[in-house]
Amino acid sequence: MVESAFQIHHELLISAENLIHDPNEHLTSYCIVYIYDQNKEIGRTEVIENEPSPNWENTIRIPTNTFPSTRLKFSIIGIKTINDTLEESLNAEEEIAIVNITISEIMNEGCKISKGFKRGDGKIKVKLQVINQDVQKLHFQFSANRLAAMDNNGKSDPYLIIKSKGKKSSEIHRTEVVKKSLDPVWGRFILSSSRLFKDNPERRLIIECWDWDALRRDDLIGTAEVGIDELLLPIFEFSLYTKGVFSGVIKSQCTTIPSFAEYCHSGLELNFNYAIDFSKTKSDIHNFNGKPGTYIHALSTLAPKIEEYDHDKIFFGYGFGGFRPNQTNEWFYLTEDLKTIEIDGYQNIIVNYTETIKIITPCNDIILSPLIERIREVSISKPGDNEYNVLMIFTHGKILDIDNIKTVVVRTSMTPMSIVVIEVGNAKNSNLKKLIGKKEIVAREEGVEVKAVRNNVQFYRLRDFIKNPDGLITTVMNRICEEVSEYFAYLKNIRI
Repeated sequence: MVESAFQIHHELLISAENLIHDPNEHLTSYCIVYIYDQNKEIGRTEVIENEPSPNWENTIRIPTNTFPSTRLKFSIIGIKTINDTLEESLNAEEEIAIVNITISEIMNEGCKISKGFKRGDGKIKVKLQVINQDVQKLHFQFSANRLAAMDNNGKSDPYLIIKSKGKKSSEIHRTEVVKKSLDPVWGRFILSSSRLFKDNPERRLIIECWDWDALRRDDLIGTAEVGIDELLLPIFEFSLYTKGVFSGVIKSQCTTIPSFAEYCHSGLELNFNYAIDFSKTKSDIHNFNGKPGTYIHALSTLAPKIEEYDHDKIFFGYGFGGFRPNQTNEWFYLTEDLKTIEIDGYQNIIVNYTETIKIITPCNDIILSPLIERIREVSISKPGDNEYNVLMIFTHGKILDIDNIKTVVVRTSMTPMSIVVIEVGNAKNSNLKKLIGKKEIVAREEGVEVKAVRNNVQFYRLRDFIKNPDGLITTVMNRICEEVSEYFAYLKNIRI
């Protein structure tokens, strides 16, 4: 029988356990995947810091026309850090584990395989999954009323767990805890149809409501069994019971989020804005010395690829961390003529940058929130739902106003806007990393706590993608597509 090559898209999801490392050192790691016979890299994961058992989120796409008999090489690279500073560890990379696996081996194990390293107790886990071009994103919100009181104060601290029903039950989603409430409203969340259905749109789900306790085991408030078709209704209510006793009512609300492609077909336009850090630095990242500096390299590597996604190839360029002559704002336009602030093509971004660096007086520290607020104002000034702004921030300096940035970022989460932070050089702006992660961003405005309605900030270190700039663009754009869908889902909900 002639072996058939893949004609549909597949991707690999990779994790590892118990990576070999000295317990006295921190280990940062990432994984590179090669076609073994050709020694050709097909992708690499993101870098995860100080984690002996990393779960990498970046998937690796297998090229179409790849045969199941193809052998893949998984190379795990460790970066030993000293005093928690990556600047001192750039030459401390080493290949700490290699595993060779054929695609057919993964398929024969139910598309999930776990394989040990030759040395130590560590192992790699690889999952092969089809990239379903028709996967839907579903927007859910759950609330409850008349929940049973489980605490002495006559209240409960409830949270929900959504699980699949069956012998191999698995958790699909867990909400946050709402303190001291019998009528909680949990935060909105998004699930993909593939995660919810698992190839069986008729499967049953178990909804569990628990009371959180700080000092003892959580108490079960009640459970219910529902069908997926019921949860997909715009509004669905059902009762909770425990040991046959009524313990509350749950209401679910579901809306379908159109894909990014559907928004583009409807006329959505992406606008990219560039913001470049001109603050002081001990290194020569702005200096040319007969060859392009670090910022020139970053812009010339990424800007041509970003241009492919911009609808009209017209950009706006901004600077921060310095002052133009006779200018006192925390930010400025890259163009000298303020009557023509538009920049035609990515090449002219580089031209304007190289001219601007000659006249800028750099600052020691950076105030960034006014520039982000500026782009936010632009984003909300244009009527209609057909434009979405992306702010690309290239930075190396120390950010002073992180609390103000959080406040502005919370506002941007409610506007058609995304923020992508690219860290240039060997800096480590850990305070900007506070803007990403699983925890939602919280700010205070006029004494009131306000939460971001979605996660619209990305953060990357350019040095992590030196050998794979295409991988950075792919990662950035995949996430922007999700952020666009999440924004319009939010917009749809507040208009109901």
